[in-house]
Amino acid sequence: MTKTRREAMLLAVSAAVCASGAAAGPAEDDLASRLRLIAAKSVADGQTAGFALGVRRFGSPPTIFGLGVADIEAATPVVPDTVFRIASCTKQFTAAAVVLLSERGALALDAPVDRFFPGFPASPGGRIPSVEHLLTHTAGIHDYVLGGLPADAGRDWRHDPERWRLMARLAPLYDFEPGALWGYSNSNYVLLGAIIERVSGRSYGDFLATNVLARAGLTATALDAYADAVPRRAIGYSLDGGAPKAFRKVADGGLPVAEGGLRSTVGDMLAWNQALFGGKVVSPAGVKRMTQAARTTDGAPVGSAHFTPKGMTPGKPPAFVQQADYGYGLEVARIFDTPVIWHSGGLPGFNSIVLHFPEKQVDVVLLTNTDNGAVGAFEPTLRAATGTA
Repeated sequence: MTKTRREAMLLAVSAAVCASGAAAGPAEDDLASRLRLIAAKSVADGQTAGFALGVRRFGSPPTIFGLGVADIEAATPVVPDTVFRIASCTKQFTAAAVVLLSERGALALDAPVDRFFPGFPASPGGRIPSVEHLLTHTAGIHDYVLGGLPADAGRDWRHDPERWRLMARLAPLYDFEPGALWGYSNSNYVLLGAIIERVSGRSYGDFLATNVLARAGLTATALDAYADAVPRRAIGYSLDGGAPKAFRKVADGGLPVAEGGLRSTVGDMLAWNQALFGGKVVSPAGVKRMTQAARTTDGAPVGSAHFTPKGMTPGKPPAFVQQADYGYGLEVARIFDTPVIWHSGGLPGFNSIVLHFPEKQVDVVLLTNTDNGAVGAFEPTLRAATGTA
């Protein structure tokens, strides 16, 4: 599709874009109104084709709205129940499934990985990472997204029940000794998904559906597949050359599983926060464990012990971030001097952010259908939710 045609389509659906802000739930309060303006700016500036956003104050019904376009060619606007891929926000579901299995006595969180996958290689220092190391990204296992997969890994390797064998053949396999540092790695959650399957005897998607999603009362969330016919599904877009509004459909490159494969809606993600932090999915003790900042072997909080991949510049949190730690599939942070449990996700064509403010008693969900589509709204959303000018 040429740029001229894209522009013509965008002009043709501009009326739909402007009219697509229907809200679900009660009349908007000041926070919801501020968030709507933030989302509208992202769409107007061409940062994302579509934007669904929701906010819930504890004990109150949610306010959910959609802005922009879910499918440019079909001129379909984003509505409150538009379905998006949520990418790495999947990790908290995987973590909850693992904690649930541990609470049922099916696995121990301190169990070494080779208990489930005999022959899994030890680190150069002779250590085998534990389940908890995988959950907290302290395992030291190299992130396959940065390269290192064996040459014989096919397009659908993520769905192979024996995918752990490919992880065991990563080159390099370890970036650091288990427990020594913190390094975000999708490979950790590939292994956790395989552990769930090995322990439960069911596929990851099936186990999650009946043991996690059903417990949370979610109806629009599932492990995604290209072949699934999904009503109100958003199409994913990239920006051609990074230019605002220069939308291009993303190519199908193979979907992840336990590390980032779920699709969902704003309403379901708000319901997820309510169920998870309300102790309806795992026990209150399990929730506490999931949201406790992990530490390295020498006792340092992981936020101060980051591993930097070779050739990359060490990152530094923005000034408004006072704490940037990690629990089980969840960021454990203090931002604008306010505690927040959150996670983001990004896949080609999609960007998601899910926020839980325990002291403010507020949950906020941002789902977009363009690469990095929610990035520009991140800080303004945090300011709005924390009451920071």
